[in-house]
Formats: sequence, C-alpha cells, structure tokens
Amino acid sequence: MSKMPILLTGLAALALATAPALAKENRAEEAHEKPIALSQVPKAAVDAAQRALGGNITKAEIISGKSRVYELSSTDASGKGKAVHVTAAGKILKTETEDHD
Repeated sequence: MSKMPILLTGLAALALATAPALAKENRAEEAHEKPIALSQVPKAAVDAAQRALGGNITKAEIISGKSRVYELSSTDASGKGKAVHVTAAGKILKTETEDHD
C-alpha cells in the first residue's frame, strides 16, 4: 500500500487543525493596529517601507505594544496588496502579501 494517501491525509488534517489558530492570531494582531496619517510616521520608516513595497504607501497604521512599530501598506494595479511592519528607525520586521478581491 502506498504511503502517499496517508501522508496527504495527515497534511490536510494538520492544515485544518492550525487554520483556526492562525486566524485567531491575525485577529489579535489587527486589534492592536490603529490607523494614522502617513505624515505621523517617521521619515526613516516611510523611506524603508517605500523601498520594500516598491510603490506608494496607501495605508498607515501604528501597532500598539512595547515599541513603535508601523504597518505600512500598498496595493498594485492588479489589486495585490503588500504590507510591511517597520520600526521608527526604518528596520523592516515583517512583510505580508495578500490578494484583495
């Protein structure tokens, strides 16, 4: 008997089991984001985000926590969104990509 169906079943079960935890993590992260004007974001953070995003920033949020981290986002002509988490000093901490319908 082939091990492939067993492996695929196991992977599917793992994906289903972890999906709720990932969704909960995303909701928790979004609860700590507050929209702000791009003019309130330090220049170093904006410059780093523009380089990482490869375009104009369309949305700015501050993420509450121990230090100042900003989420800056852009959307290209095809509707594909990209965001970065960046410190006030311009260090990119995280990059996210998402399709907008």
